[in-house]
Amino acid sequence: MEEGWTLADLKEWTRALMRSHRVVAPVAGPRGAVWGEVKDPDGILWDYGRTMESPRSWLIPRIEPLFAYDLASDPPTITELPIEAPPTALLLLRSCDVAGLRALDPVMRWDYTDEFFEARRAATLLVSLGCREAPSPETCFCGATGLDPRRAEGADIAIEGVPGSDGMAYRVVP
Repeated sequence: MEEGWTLADLKEWTRALMRSHRVVAPVAGPRGAVWGEVKDPDGILWDYGRTMESPRSWLIPRIEPLFAYDLASDPPTITELPIEAPPTALLLLRSCDVAGLRALDPVMRWDYTDEFFEARRAATLLVSLGCREAPSPETCFCGATGLDPRRAEGADIAIEGVPGSDGMAYRVVP
């Protein structure tokens, strides 16, 4: 397509992605956009501004069971739980989200290998959608750190919005 994908095309691509990946994207929360697992692309906030929290918790959950124990057995037993790292696509990340997630890699690999993080990180696809307009300098993390809000360096797949004949169109950028 010369003009790129329409929103309908992007939703169809997302449906195809859902056949092989858990898709996490901005969805409506009680106080604004939040990151949540989606089962239907129509539930995604395709034109969101910012989310209330970072998508980091999908790589480093706040709570994570590491083992189970049985105090009733004699002797008591402790069992390590398997690592759960389903193939996941973090969809519609902004430039600042991608930069923040990429910054986790050296921090989490500094002096210890966190097997849970490594498994989730290896199974996670970072799909960005650049901001159409740079937010105000007072509220934009990108401006404060020298990032381009329209283009996410370091994303596995980068999508940008471009004007199309029927409104907004989307294209994958190298």
